Amino acid sequence: MNVTVEDLGPCKKLVRFEIDPPAVDEALANTRKEFVKQANFPGFRPGKAPEHMVVKKYEKEIEEEVKRKLMGEHYQKALKDQKLEVIGYPDIEEIQFGSGKPFQFAATVETAPQFEMPEYRSLPAKRDIARVTEADVDNALRALRCSRRNSTK
Repeated sequence: MNVTVEDLGPCKKLVRFEIDPPAVDEALANTRKEFVKQANFPGFRPGKAPEHMVVKKYEKEIEEEVKRKLMGEHYQKALKDQKLEVIGYPDIEEIQFGSGKPFQFAATVETAPQFEMPEYRSLPAKRDIARVTEADVDNALRALRCSRRNSTK
């Protein structure tokens, strides 16, 4: 697997993936076998239909499943290897997929900003203390009584 990271901005990165053809072919073969095991075709016992029939009927579903699996596995591994702290979901684009070819896709991701935390422990903090007077309490009680009277009418 080949992964490259491009900076698009301070908190935005473009991660390009290229998965080797042998890994793609292996994933395709495994997924085809799973589909063959689960396929129900008239005239065949469940899971005993010929592979070429299953592949012909479920070709798009098999490819989508392989793409989903490969993207999920390699995306997580690449984020861990590249030490990217991603926020939110990626925007996947530029998908190139085929048997015997490398699987290529790109993900645009939002990352957490990187910065140095300045020394803040010695900074003075000013706290305003609110004073509640007897008049404030009377005004609040009067407002509550008025709202109760209006809501019971």
